[in-house]
Amino acid sequence: MAHHGKKAPLMDLKTKPRKVLYISPNSQLGGAEQVTFLLAKYHRRERWIPEVYFFSDGPLVAQVKKEGVTCHIYPGGRHRLKIPMDVIRTARDLAKVAKDHNIDLLHSVMSYGHIFGGLASQIARVPEVWFQHGPTGHLDWLAGRIPTRTIFVNSHYTMSRQKPYH
Repeated sequence: MAHHGKKAPLMDLKTKPRKVLYISPNSQLGGAEQVTFLLAKYHRRERWIPEVYFFSDGPLVAQVKKEGVTCHIYPGGRHRLKIPMDVIRTARDLAKVAKDHNIDLLHSVMSYGHIFGGLASQIARVPEVWFQHGPTGHLDWLAGRIPTRTIFVNSHYTMSRQKPYH
């Protein structure tokens, strides 16, 4: 759908596996989180090695770890979009995890995740994609101002609702 910046191949299929870091704002099992869990669980590990970054601890963290997937939890406690320093701290921590773990692709979940993942992508210089599970709303305007490589949606309806924000 929408993208910003230069596009380069994400991977040469003849190279070693790449690492993808899923950015999940929620650690409770909702719709978008279920999709993230299934993507991480059923990855073809010879091509992509998944890791997941959660904004807080919760039942989904244990479930993902049980599948042998490395999990990271934001160490700064609660953060809020209303507090710019919280946004910056979270994005910096995400960027640090991406660099320290040699992440090749950030995969943000929902608008909220993209706000932080898109900023971390700029800091770490790692490509980022955004999965918009829906519904769309006021955060999409803000998220739409932050560059991403591409946006994936779960339906034509979500795509039609997402377009006005880009």
